[in-house]
Amino acid sequence: MDGFVPKSGPSDTERPAGNNTPRPRAPAGANGNRKSVELGDLYFAADNYAVALEYYRRALETEGRRGDRASHETLLRIGTQIVECLRHMVEGSRESWEMLGWRERLERILRSALKGTDEKAHKAAVELINLLGARGHVGFRDLLDDAAR
Repeated sequence: MDGFVPKSGPSDTERPAGNNTPRPRAPAGANGNRKSVELGDLYFAADNYAVALEYYRRALETEGRRGDRASHETLLRIGTQIVECLRHMVEGSRESWEMLGWRERLERILRSALKGTDEKAHKAAVELINLLGARGHVGFRDLLDDAAR
């Protein structure tokens, strides 16, 4: 098999011959965060919102540790994407009981979006709360009252 390189290790071009020490890993900062956001976007585009939410959550964890302006912009965008994922999940649920498993998480995310500074995330959260109310989940409307105080 000419040219075959196993995926478990680097090729000869990546590591000089005789050097068996592995390369140091890059810090899990902006690059790892960017990959999580990109994977979240990929799963979002593929309508796999539950997986997209997990990647956005990972990105929030790493991005929240940074404090620069780019980090703030990324956090705002991720917040909007998370609310949009939830909206699609609610719209895709056929039975109202399907949401019971993630109700607390949904409330926490909506509360954060309502209290945050991102106008798009706030508007998306209000629309989602209204959609939930229209589907019989009127308890979420209390979040709007709490946000107004």
